[in-house]
Amino acid sequence: MKKILAVLLCLALLGGLMFAAQAMTRKGEEIPVENAGMSLNGYQEVSSLTYQGTEYPMKQGLETVLLIGTDSTQQYQEETEGVQDFYNFNQADFLCLLVMDTQRNMAYPLQLNRDTMTYVPWLDVLGEYGGTEFKQLCLAFNSGDGGRKSCLNTVDAVSSLLFDAPIDHYIQLPMSGIGVLNDLVGGVPVTMPEDLSVIDPTFQKGATIRLNGTQAEQFVRARMTLENDTNLARMARQRLYLDSFQQCARKALNTDSQFTMKLLEKLSEYIQSDMTAQQLSSWITQLDNANVQPIRSYEGELKVANEHYEFYVDEASLWEMVKEAYCQ
Repeated sequence: MKKILAVLLCLALLGGLMFAAQAMTRKGEEIPVENAGMSLNGYQEVSSLTYQGTEYPMKQGLETVLLIGTDSTQQYQEETEGVQDFYNFNQADFLCLLVMDTQRNMAYPLQLNRDTMTYVPWLDVLGEYGGTEFKQLCLAFNSGDGGRKSCLNTVDAVSSLLFDAPIDHYIQLPMSGIGVLNDLVGGVPVTMPEDLSVIDPTFQKGATIRLNGTQAEQFVRARMTLENDTNLARMARQRLYLDSFQQCARKALNTDSQFTMKLLEKLSEYIQSDMTAQQLSSWITQLDNANVQPIRSYEGELKVANEHYEFYVDEASLWEMVKEAYCQ
């Protein structure tokens, strides 16, 4: 249990789902996840990955899940000549691919920078593939209905970035779910790593504050109003917050017999996934018993263009990350 919490909770707000799912599946209860059981499209059996003209055999028995944290729940669809334009205001602010090697009992969390510049697919007004654009990875979710199609588009973009590595499933949760999770565990104490008073006047460097839901969302999401407004700095704050959240959630789980029911009731309004309750239960069990490797990311160069950050990948660094997780 400790390993799965350490990984998932330091990666995304999906940790609350994992707490609830594990407890609920032990009781044999169903997990109400929107779009559950709808398989991903377009993925064939892949036995190798290619890098610089060389094929590398893949490990057998891999199971992969893309965790997607989006910045809004708002959807935008306008009528264009009688059909819906597949575009929404949401972006994938958080992306992490969990690669489970079931034969070796190893798990590899691969953290992806949302500002990574790559070829992102876009959908036309009929919701069909319309081509690619070179832009930030987070914008893959921006194309689509803000739901399943946006999740699938994000899966496609991440797979393409990672040398066409196959991805089996996704779990998506809007970042607005942070406040819900925070308040369910009675608030989360955090010691401010720097002066963040521009977010909240109480966020003075060194101050320890038990964050309420609104403050928690501000703490983990704020970026543009800060002096250090890079996504890398925000990711560090997210890890700090979620380390503390893990302890609070564990306490709530152990002291409140109704905690998991409350959690699922709240989160079921937010979560989207293509996984069934049985699939999620199996995945959680495997991950909980696995030898979880340190979180891996990749190197690159951060630039500013048109007032936006762009992260240009070091391809060799990216390949080493993918190779370790996927290849023999």
